[in-house]
Amino acid sequence: MYKILFQTTGLSLERLHSFCLVASAGGFNKAAGDNAYKQSQYSKQIGDLEKFFNCQLFLRKGKSIALTQEGKYLLKLANSFFSQLETFKVSKKEQKLDLTI
Repeated sequence: MYKILFQTTGLSLERLHSFCLVASAGGFNKAAGDNAYKQSQYSKQIGDLEKFFNCQLFLRKGKSIALTQEGKYLLKLANSFFSQLETFKVSKKEQKLDLTI
């Protein structure tokens, strides 16, 4: 099961993060700050996610996009996931290490 998660295409933290950036910004151009390379990268990463999940995440019409129902659900899951990861990171930062030399 985990083998699927670490392929060169499909699901990855970077792809999920890019998806969240594009969805929150409301478009590839806005998320990439008019950086053509980043726009292309985001488009490919989201295409990889759509192939992995076998569903369309955005409705595309020209330069405008809108989340599909599946996209809205994935955005909710991904935001929750990233929030939990940040909470874990903060908890580990606050944890004191007992070192003995």
